[in-house]
This record gives sequence, structure tokens and C-alpha cells, in this order.
Amino acid sequence: MILDDDVVSVLVAGGWFVEREIPTEPMQRVLEDEGIVMHSAAMKILRSLGGLQFHGRNGDLMRFDVGAACKWIDVDDLACVQALFSGSAWPWR
Repeated sequence: MILDDDVVSVLVAGGWFVEREIPTEPMQRVLEDEGIVMHSAAMKILRSLGGLQFHGRNGDLMRFDVGAACKWIDVDDLACVQALFSGSAWPWR
């Protein structure tokens, strides 16, 4: 996959580099505690992007944090989210 130079610049500014690979176990535990089983492709993304920090135009900080993302989803919404992203919905299968 080839990324646009602007996208790469934002990722690099957030702490990303080509061979970046961080441990995913802490993130995986957070997700499993929420009842979410991770797809191997999602784990690859987390290894590369997890923990990156970005600053918005207004200076707000955004962190690539699965724990925070889990808090954005209500428990009542989890079944719907899981249905949307089930193995059958995976576009590369």
C-alpha cells in the first residue's frame, strides 16, 4: 500500500516510522475485557499505530488508544459494532 505524502508526514509527526512495532498485549487485554476478539490484521495495525499522538489544528491532542476507543462505544452498541466488523464483513477474505 502506498500512502500519500501528507498522510505519511502526519504519521511521522505522531511518532510513526516504517518498521515501528510495539507490544500489543496491553491493548489486546483491554479489548478482550470488553469482549472484543481482534482480527490478525487489526493487531498488525495496532502494532504499527498504537500509542501514536497527533495534534489537531486547534492544538487538541489525539492519541491512538484502544482503551479510549472502547469508552466511546456504549455497551448497547457493541453487538452492532461486532456485527459490522465480523469476519464475514472483512473485505479481504
